Amino acid sequence: MTDSSRSLSESAYARLTHLITRCVLSPGEWVTEKQLAEMTGLGLGPVRTAMARLRHDGLLIAVPRVGYRVSPITIDDVTDLFDTWAIVAPAIVDLAFKRATDQQIDEFEAKVRELARRVQDGQEWEHEMGDLAFGLLVGMTRSRRLADIYERLHIDVARCFRVAAVQGTKLTGVTGAPEEIVAMMRRRNHEEAVSRACALVESTRELVLGVLHSSPGIADAELRFPVRPA
Repeated sequence: MTDSSRSLSESAYARLTHLITRCVLSPGEWVTEKQLAEMTGLGLGPVRTAMARLRHDGLLIAVPRVGYRVSPITIDDVTDLFDTWAIVAPAIVDLAFKRATDQQIDEFEAKVRELARRVQDGQEWEHEMGDLAFGLLVGMTRSRRLADIYERLHIDVARCFRVAAVQGTKLTGVTGAPEEIVAMMRRRNHEEAVSRACALVESTRELVLGVLHSSPGIADAELRFPVRPA
């Protein structure tokens, strides 16, 4: 593979991952290579390579002689995901609060304040706040293995948040205000932060399962996305 084709494949992978994370390609949706090539604006070659990676990541399912399907979210998936997230999220917060430099805290504050403004202006969804915060925190841990674990988990967590948000669930009370997070970081109060992270996971679990159990798709145990967001 040439550098040029590798770059196109990386672009296709990044764009498709973004579409799946934001549920533009919703859980359980059937897709084709041609459709995804049109959505990304890239050729079939790079898209096929990206789709192979997405199948390896568990985000896309190939059904022989039928086609491709975005991985659905089931009750069992949500239960397993949040059981795992309940272990990983507090670990990220604990290590980040212990290792963060003053410069990293300043950068964290600036980025979450900007995102908070965009959320308030309606330019971003509320769940993006939690996704950004954890993404920055995992960088502060300086742990490659923890970052690898987070990279796989955060896509599914983000999809769950997105589905809950589209159903009309307000997430501000779950993610917390940026000012609170920054204040705890400056105090180096990792015990309080870990406690908050544990509460966040359980609140999120409750929200998502509430949406799941009220979904008309409950009969086949899949979390359905009611409408494609604009």
